Amino acid sequence: MTVEKQDNTAHVWFLNGTDSFAIEIYANGATEPSMSDINPLEVGPLFEVDDSDNRLFGTYRFEVREKDDSSGPVLAEASVELVAGTSYAANFHAGDGGGYQLSVYENDFAPSAATRLELRHAGAAPRIDWRIQPKDGAATSDSTAVRAGALKRGQWQQCTEMPGDSYLLEAVVDGVVVAFLPDLQLEPEKKLVATFVGTPQPATMQSNELRSYWLTQDFSVATGPAGKVTVTPAKPPLNAAGKTAKAAVRTPPEQLAAAKAADSRADPAAGAVDPATGLATASATEPAAAEASPAVCPLPDQPAPGGSAASSGGVTAEAGPPDDAEPGDGPSIVTVEASPAMRDIRVCDPKGRLSDIVIERIEPATKGIRIAKGSVRGAPAAGEPAVVTLAISGELAPGTYRVQLKGRKRHGRRGVAHTVPVTVLPVTVQRLSRRVAGLRATGGLSTAAAERLTALLSEGGAHLSGGDLAEGQAAIDRFLAQIENDRDGAMTPEARAALTRETRALKASLNGA
Repeated sequence: MTVEKQDNTAHVWFLNGTDSFAIEIYANGATEPSMSDINPLEVGPLFEVDDSDNRLFGTYRFEVREKDDSSGPVLAEASVELVAGTSYAANFHAGDGGGYQLSVYENDFAPSAATRLELRHAGAAPRIDWRIQPKDGAATSDSTAVRAGALKRGQWQQCTEMPGDSYLLEAVVDGVVVAFLPDLQLEPEKKLVATFVGTPQPATMQSNELRSYWLTQDFSVATGPAGKVTVTPAKPPLNAAGKTAKAAVRTPPEQLAAAKAADSRADPAAGAVDPATGLATASATEPAAAEASPAVCPLPDQPAPGGSAASSGGVTAEAGPPDDAEPGDGPSIVTVEASPAMRDIRVCDPKGRLSDIVIERIEPATKGIRIAKGSVRGAPAAGEPAVVTLAISGELAPGTYRVQLKGRKRHGRRGVAHTVPVTVLPVTVQRLSRRVAGLRATGGLSTAAAERLTALLSEGGAHLSGGDLAEGQAAIDRFLAQIENDRDGAMTPEARAALTRETRALKASLNGA
């Protein structure tokens, strides 16, 4: 199906670039998924906004969870500003450190004299080389039809002014062709997006199976004047470095000011967490580490998409009487024990400008949750969000904590209250299995090491499910010994540290059972 530009709506296509599990998408802190059953290596359903009561234009926060695991960690997330005429793709794929990320791209409909090909990397390999050339017997003999480039995970680039014809497109990792399309059709008045996905295994797969690791979509574009014939430089996704994805479109005048304000407050240092180090990273979140639902403030003078903050799980702290502001619940932060986490939280006062955010109290009391040093960013203007980073210790015990924040105005004036629920999930055999699979996909574990560890986890899980605690513990002991003794380069130091930390937490839990 060819995608046509829509002037009165905005939409996002979601793509699952992983090999092994289906995902669900949750919008703006909702407790029920907005989209389900996005299967591995597939482009999923369309999320469309038309400015109706339930789908207002504005900034949407999308969170990814594994299918049928609504209470589980957020695997990745991204914010997208949806206004009339915008079109995006959001690709869920492997990230660094055994985690995942949600990379956002603008689907541009710029005119082209010939055709245009856009390449995106949503696979597990840290880097791919790609090349395209007319297939044998194609009519095109122009040397400009042969192009090549290289992409790191999450990056994209374009081949502009490609002659219309049939092409061979290949993805190459370490000198080996791992995916290909033998008959890719490039046609006038169309832009084609080809996304590399998953973890193809050319040594064990049939050649026709490798075709499924390129996903394609056609976009209708108008014919325009001839542009430069080139391969553009590789670029990061729109939401790199934690920014809200914003397309370069003609924004309606009534929304232009809000868009500029959102640009001014985007923080390039904000992002997710490296599970091995506990430090903030540019974009990737990770399934067994800090998966938060940061507060997302609506655009000025607009209600939160889908209803009020109270009804939709939105994040604006309502301004109440000066000392009597009642705390409102924001979206939960969900993490896993033994995995330190950091997450940005936004707090708004629609009637004032917040300059500081402090923790008033935590219930139950703990020293394992704090405000990261120097992380408070005051609101740039009245009605805009102030931002703070909550740091969650890897020593925090499983359970649910209510973090009561206080947003304060300048000169000591009273502000607003806001409560963030923090849930720390226990380490389980199932979560360790997902961690091993993620590390294998991103190069943290060799295939052989991952298979050895997975077998031990399967053995331990079977014993525990059958009620044989002693044998289950013994299998987990062997799993930990395998991690600590495997020094032949089969796993990275970061992967070893993360697995060791979480396995010890699981052992402590089993010993107390």
